[in-house]
Amino acid sequence: MNQSYGVQNKAAHKILLILDGMLSNWKGTERFFYEFGKFLTQNGYEVVMLQNSARKKIKSHIKLEIEPPFKLVTKEFGILLGLTPKLQDIIRDFNPDLIYVNSVNALPFVPMSGITTVFGMHILHNDIKYLPLKFKFKFKLKYLILLIIIKIAWRKSKIVFHALNSSQEIWIKKTTKDRYEVYKVGNPVQFSEKKVIYNKKNEKFKILYFGSWSKSKGFLNFIKILLYINSSKIKDNVEFVIAGGGEMDPKITELSNKFKNITIIRSPNDEEKIEIMSSSDIFIYPSLLDNFPYVLAEAQISGLYSLVSDLPALKEIIIEGKTGAAISLKKGYEERFYNELLKIYELWDKDYDKFIDLRKNIKELSQRFRSEYVLPQLLTMVEKFLPNKNGGI
Repeated sequence: MNQSYGVQNKAAHKILLILDGMLSNWKGTERFFYEFGKFLTQNGYEVVMLQNSARKKIKSHIKLEIEPPFKLVTKEFGILLGLTPKLQDIIRDFNPDLIYVNSVNALPFVPMSGITTVFGMHILHNDIKYLPLKFKFKFKLKYLILLIIIKIAWRKSKIVFHALNSSQEIWIKKTTKDRYEVYKVGNPVQFSEKKVIYNKKNEKFKILYFGSWSKSKGFLNFIKILLYINSSKIKDNVEFVIAGGGEMDPKITELSNKFKNITIIRSPNDEEKIEIMSSSDIFIYPSLLDNFPYVLAEAQISGLYSLVSDLPALKEIIIEGKTGAAISLKKGYEERFYNELLKIYELWDKDYDKFIDLRKNIKELSQRFRSEYVLPQLLTMVEKFLPNKNGGI
């Protein structure tokens, strides 16, 4: 994508992107940084991305499959406890006009540098109703720390929040008492539309789970939904496609040995993802914690009717009754998911032409997530909040 959106003297502007962690081949939040940094570079900005090697989980540098078109710097600097001298030196050396940090709860003291700072909210979760108590406690603690920082350290700081959904936007305005600008736009999604095709009708109705096999993404809930469906009247006419990977691999391996209608696809690449989604019939994603799941937006772009948990972030991606359904994870959710799935199954079974029309309509309604629509909005955010610009901070 080589579209450019002009601003005067943009070549003089420097943007520093800070990721609190190490890259692992542009997945999730890293993917946002790649697309965002690439687009800024194409539009004449000087972009440097800083990754933090202080994170213990990933100390070694991973050889990236895709090299970014902007400078990538690896440094070790302090986490959470303050704007360390090392990070101060890094910021001073680059002398950026604007800093973008992946999350406020990662490096909340960056604005003390005196540089306009945009805090992404990629890993700040404000809806935690389905999490265990210990995780709720951790969130409340971070919330308390944030309030203290707002009152003490941010008094004269130039700060903007990048919210990924309306729930985050409302939450941060309430938390900061409307002291700071909030700019709402989701993540840019790259998905090869030309390769999204609708194959002839599958012999069995394909139910897809794609993503992390972890508790936070609702994988245990998905397994319970699978077990419910496999005890229903349609059990002989469905196939489960489970793609991804994660901590619960042994559990799903055990289930695949028990049920013959389970296909496991471990760690598929982007090309394989397109094929998997285009050849499936419905997507199930009962996540417990999310801000903007790429995989759900991709499923929508591929035309998959999506059954999701009722987290605000997920409800904002689907259009209820048209592109999917948001379902409560309270007691009895397995039956609720099954009943919603049964509606789409019966359409697939009895009127396949209408089923295909539904998929095409879902794809059309989901174009708003595509990079060519989202990236210009992110560029507008940068232009709006650059210092010494009309309408800026």
